[in-house]
Amino acid sequence: MAVGVFAVWLTLDQVGSGVGPWQLLPSLLVTGIGMGLLMAPFFDIVLASVEQHETGSASGTMTAVQQLGGAFGVAILGTVFFGLLGGGIATAVDHHADGLRRQLSAAQVAPAAQDRIVADLRTCASDRAVAKDPAATPASCATLEKDTRSVITSPQDGTRIPAALQSTAASAFKGGFGSVMKTVLWIVDGMLVLTFLLAFLLPRRARPEDSAGH
Repeated sequence: MAVGVFAVWLTLDQVGSGVGPWQLLPSLLVTGIGMGLLMAPFFDIVLASVEQHETGSASGTMTAVQQLGGAFGVAILGTVFFGLLGGGIATAVDHHADGLRRQLSAAQVAPAAQDRIVADLRTCASDRAVAKDPAATPASCATLEKDTRSVITSPQDGTRIPAALQSTAASAFKGGFGSVMKTVLWIVDGMLVLTFLLAFLLPRRARPEDSAGH
């Protein structure tokens, strides 16, 4: 599983934001095989030394803990992902800022106004990515729209400048999402390796034998 997750990271790193499902198929196949090798014998191995009269309670306890662990895992990784997403997208806007400035310069936008618009786009993209209500417009996005209108001086600019902002924002969202996803994959790989190592701390027997050997 760890090798498969690392392969997913490697695919994202090599292909970038244009990655498709067929490109992810090999790494996800390896991940799935690893999961199958783990989960298929898992219940039999853990419950092998349970007494007959304890089978029902042991199986129920194990299923409950498994579901609890899955819920915690999703919650923790989701919190980490969305906690990093805003900063990742803001950084991606910075990476695309030079291209946006060239387009704004071609539209005769003054350098000071360019700085303001780039800063507004950075804040707007970050706020929109982490907004609890996707339908609501963050205040920073309203500021961006206001500053954009202030630099539009012709009908052509009214089309060209918003298109440049939209294109930059779309690229930033893809780049930021991919960057944060790769960070989360490293965390997942670390958790898998830690789980593998902790498995060696489990006792070799479910319960120690008494002095009579029973």
